[in-house]
Amino acid sequence: MSILLPVGHLLGSEYDEATGEATQRIRVGPDVVHLDGPRFAVWSLAHGTSTVDGVLASGLPDADVALAALLDDGLVTVVAPDAVEAFARRHRLVPLMLGLGNLPESPEVYQIGLPGSPLLHVSAAVFDVFRWSPVENDLWSAGMATAGRLGSVGPEELLGELLAVVHTLLASSAVCLDAALG
Repeated sequence: MSILLPVGHLLGSEYDEATGEATQRIRVGPDVVHLDGPRFAVWSLAHGTSTVDGVLASGLPDADVALAALLDDGLVTVVAPDAVEAFARRHRLVPLMLGLGNLPESPEVYQIGLPGSPLLHVSAAVFDVFRWSPVENDLWSAGMATAGRLGSVGPEELLGELLAVVHTLLASSAVCLDAALG
């Protein structure tokens, strides 16, 4: 099944004195895009809702129009099971919280959060992509590097494991997806 993912890092509100409206600023790569209320609502919902049908069934006014605009602007993307590599070559994973390491009582479980406040527990494979993705130009390269370090899985399987939990990471603001570098 295809999954819906938001792209970009929320920078906060900005009030436009000319229009009297507030917009939300989203950074994608070096660019900042301003979203109105309906588009921001759908973009926010995509952090925890994994399907287009889920967004459309949300009851948000004009969700279909906002979703179409976000897809056109590249602020949300739909990843089909057979297109993981293409998605991963166009995007990168950006950690927004700290990797806190593994648990002494369960060495295969890793924590993400803030010092003294672990928020999430993830597998060693997901944690490896999380901690090394900032040094790679795209998510595919991070998956290849992690697969090489682990030696037991290929990059598509590894990225499939990441995509299975990515909404948890996104919804908690532990990561954001961004455009690939270069």
